[in-house]
Amino acid sequence: MHKKPDTSPGGQHPLADIPQFPAASAAVLRKHWIETAEQALAASATAEGREGLKTLLACDESALETLLAALRKVVGPEEAQRLSQPLPGGACGVVLTEEQKRRHGAQ
Repeated sequence: MHKKPDTSPGGQHPLADIPQFPAASAAVLRKHWIETAEQALAASATAEGREGLKTLLACDESALETLLAALRKVVGPEEAQRLSQPLPGGACGVVLTEEQKRRHGAQ
């Protein structure tokens, strides 16, 4: 049974607390360290991430989009828009600020 969506102290929305998100899907993603709406939306920001989510959830693009739409509604339009922008990562997915790149000569 789902609880009413609530945010944790960090402003995150646990997937298990979102009624429109199937509990079985939340359990699958939890095994891959995706536990919040924010994490799932961020993962969907790239084509590779969307493919990975479809594989993990054993669903097609339409079903994935339905789930993501429910998550966007929970986090709100501004946060959903921010999360839809992929972050450029470096080696091992490390995300550096512009200052860190300058200081360390990273590309």
